[in-house]
Amino acid sequence: MVIKYSLPCPCGKKIPVKLSQAGETIRCVCGTTLQIPAMREIKQLEPCDQQSSDGSLNPKATWGRREGQMLLGILMVVIGLGLSAYFYQTRPKLLDISSFSPMDTWILWLDLRNGPDRHLSPYDQEYMERRGINRVAMWSALALASIGLLVLIHGSLMRRRRSSRFGGGTSA
Repeated sequence: MVIKYSLPCPCGKKIPVKLSQAGETIRCVCGTTLQIPAMREIKQLEPCDQQSSDGSLNPKATWGRREGQMLLGILMVVIGLGLSAYFYQTRPKLLDISSFSPMDTWILWLDLRNGPDRHLSPYDQEYMERRGINRVAMWSALALASIGLLVLIHGSLMRRRRSSRFGGGTSA
């Protein structure tokens, strides 16, 4: 755990600083610009309370743009993959020939005898249309998942900000 020290401001606020911020300039919420002293001088400052208001030792975690972008990417991947699985499971299926009656089999044979240039029956036309719509929906869902994966990768490659929680945070 990183030890923080309280840097006093003329307004009365105490700004928590880390040893790694030695020599930087930060801005208080009142607007005053403060120079963070050298490491030796920081160690002479009063240590901050490491406990949060609920008694836990972990400081309150804040979400930045990086975490938000990663969450968005994860959600896009999960939703995209879920939708594509749904569209795959609900895709239109051909009739099961083994359940045909002899008369249905004979009609199908007569229809197939006409060859590939035949006119499609209304059932076949509806099947082809539903299959095309299903394919577009499934590929769109996979595209959403792919874009989500790219957003997730971009978010994970983003650098974390090193600025102070109280603003400023520029190096001197």
